[in-house]
Amino acid sequence: MEIKPNIKSKFGPITSRGWNKIAQVVNSIKPSAMSGSVASPRYPNFNQVFVATIGNPTSIGTRKWSYAFTEAYVSSNAITGTALNTVEYNNASSYNGPGFLNSSLNAGFTLQPIRNGVQVIMMKTVDTSGNDLYLFCLSNAIDGTCA
Repeated sequence: MEIKPNIKSKFGPITSRGWNKIAQVVNSIKPSAMSGSVASPRYPNFNQVFVATIGNPTSIGTRKWSYAFTEAYVSSNAITGTALNTVEYNNASSYNGPGFLNSSLNAGFTLQPIRNGVQVIMMKTVDTSGNDLYLFCLSNAIDGTCA
């Protein structure tokens, strides 16, 4: 949407300077960022939410993975990229995000990455550098064999 910033006199209680500033801000918003937008006042950078299919995980630290994903939408314009699981943010050598100590796992069992092919609700936001950041939230499974 493009609005005209050329009001020459007052427009009710809005001055021409105020209207021109409003027009500048509205016109600076990219239409693609607004389509399908589900941003909220509390989380203004979450500007897109969609269903995605998780792909292959890549280890990025202790019990943390980065996940390839594809938007679960039949389109030649499907979104693809890598995403992070917010449940894994606090995983460490002794504690895991879902709420248990690693020492309480039976020998031979470990926390597993999210399985390839699982569908999740994906959220798009931006990181502190302004780059796209994709996040989802799903508890990891624990699997293995008895030692």
